[in-house]
Amino acid sequence: MLFFTTSYAQFIVKGVILSDEDKLPLPRVKVLQEGTTQGVQTNNIGEFEIELNSKSIKLEIIYIGFITKVIEPDFENTNIIYIKPNCFLDHFYSPKLRILGAFDPLNKSMAGALEIQMPYPIEEIYLSGTFNKFDSKSSFQSFRTDFRDIIHGCNFELEGSYQYEKLMMVSENLHIETSTLIFSSYIRSTKVSAGFGIGKNYSGNNIKSLTGYMIAIEKYLNISDRLSIPFSLSSTYWNDFWDFKLKGSYRIKDLLIGIGYQRTASFDQLLLSTGFDIQLRRPTELEERERKQRRNKRKLR
Repeated sequence: MLFFTTSYAQFIVKGVILSDEDKLPLPRVKVLQEGTTQGVQTNNIGEFEIELNSKSIKLEIIYIGFITKVIEPDFENTNIIYIKPNCFLDHFYSPKLRILGAFDPLNKSMAGALEIQMPYPIEEIYLSGTFNKFDSKSSFQSFRTDFRDIIHGCNFELEGSYQYEKLMMVSENLHIETSTLIFSSYIRSTKVSAGFGIGKNYSGNNIKSLTGYMIAIEKYLNISDRLSIPFSLSSTYWNDFWDFKLKGSYRIKDLLIGIGYQRTASFDQLLLSTGFDIQLRRPTELEERERKQRRNKRKLR
């Protein structure tokens, strides 16, 4: 009696995976047979070894925060593989609606704010609007659109924004409308912005044209290993008065607690706010992990 057996040749691929940015080895990188979930992970020094049953199989390199890469492996020599950081992941924003309530102890009034952040029509453009109502005749309105990725790279970014603001305070005889074009970039972990604006100051029957120059910074304050608070500071000079804003916030999941101070001409506001975010689309687990990884990396730069 004859018996027939079938055997498959096994081909061994060895390699090491490094970051193209700093040339350091990357641990726990997934090395998969292309189009499947079969594969291995790199060890703590970026090395891997995988068995394939055909030399025609390609390898897919997957690592959170980096661009996926597909290679044809070298079966004779150790594969030295460089993968590039995905510099666009830090721009991930989930569409959301933010509702805030605030108290202004300086003016003994209540305020409300509504912000809408939507990727429209593509993921590089965002719209947001706020409306603060102080009393029946006084309000502060703001509309802002952000144009992401005018220039975007791993070492340099340039973003643009357009901002419209309208402040009406009957008790202070203030009616100011301004439009500002803003450009922003990152210096290490600090976002630095500069802008130029025009506007009008309505005082009684007099209308005065305004020209403004703005500078602003945004940064995370690392209080401890687990506590990091974002704050922003901006100042604009409008002909004969200053517009000054300072605010910080702390987030607990979708709950937001904030404090802000704003001075426009002779009018001061101190806003103690609390509110929550309504996510219009929940990020996937992979998107959330990628966003956190890029954000944490930016804080450490």
